[in-house]
Parts: sequence; C-alpha cells; structure tokens
Amino acid sequence: MGGTSLSAFFLMLPQLNHGTLNEHTQATCWANFDQARVLIGKTTNTVGRKRDLAVLEATRQWLERNEKGVIAFEQHGSLGWAVKGDWLTEEMPEQRTTLSLDFNLDAEDVEAIRKGYIPSEMEEKWFSYFVDNVLYQHRSWTGFMIDQITFETTLTGLRAVSAVVNRDPRQYQQTDDAVDIRRIESMVRELAAHNRGR
Repeated sequence: MGGTSLSAFFLMLPQLNHGTLNEHTQATCWANFDQARVLIGKTTNTVGRKRDLAVLEATRQWLERNEKGVIAFEQHGSLGWAVKGDWLTEEMPEQRTTLSLDFNLDAEDVEAIRKGYIPSEMEEKWFSYFVDNVLYQHRSWTGFMIDQITFETTLTGLRAVSAVVNRDPRQYQQTDDAVDIRRIESMVRELAAHNRGR
C-alpha cells in the first residue's frame, strides 16, 4: 500500500462477489480486527502502514459506538410501519428534561405519524414509533432515545402537549430548550409529510 494517495471509506453490506483482481489488488479476504492488524503490519511502506493502522483503529472505535444501529440495519432495513422491536433501542436516561409543546396535527397527519419511521439507508439518522399517543424518537445508529412526545386527542386530530428530552451529554449534546422545541415540531411535521407521501 502506498503512502501518498488519498483514501475514502464507505460502510457497505456484502451482496455480490468482488470484481476482477488486477495489479493494484493482489488478493482480498475477510478478516477480524486482529487479523487485519497483522495483515496491515506486513506492509513495507511505513507511512502507508501507519495510516492504515490508524484507519483500522478509528473503524473499530466507530463500530463499537454504533454497533446497535449496524445490527438493526442488517437485520431489518425498511419493513413498513414501525414498532419498538423493529430496532435495537435504549430507554430514556435519568438525565432528562420535560418541555411544553403546543402544535396541532390534522387527521391525515395523525395517521401518517402513527406509521413511525424505519431507516432504509445508512445515512438516515432517526428511528421512530408511535404508541398510545406518544411518539418515541431514537438515533438510529446508537439506539439512544432522544424524545418522548406526548399528544392529546382533539376534535380534528392530535395536539402535542409535552416532550421528555434526553439531557445526557454522552448521548445528546443539545441543551437549549428552545432549539429542541423547534426541532421537535419540525421533525414531527417532516415525518407526517414523508409518510403521507408514501
């Protein structure tokens, strides 16, 4: 491996065999992290070896932080209406706050958000499901619960009245209540619009 090229990395799922080998690639094989470290250690280019070992370690740390999301994506992908068991999730931590909300959804929007959301691509960062007039929103990669949004029934649909929001800095760094109130309404309306368009 050289030491002067730039590298880009993608997280992919295996589907087909690799293509034809050439002068740039002598062989491929599956390897766990320990095996990969040994293989990279055989590289004679000092700069390339140091770079690739750093990339390997960064990848290992990333997978440790995001293992639940990777497993859930591999096992479930997009199966339709969301239920809690569709994704590997965490409960709301002890560090939390309760925010007052006040926005309304009409009957069509209510039907739409009841579907929740199951990520179908790696880039999609949220998983949500709806139970007993509460919308639960989790980060898809970590499973951390960020919001529990409570609604009350109205004559025309639902009204958002409050949200329990994660305040554990290890899981969610936002601390501005006003920012979260705006984010929550925006996300709920985006979820409704998305699901109405299915």
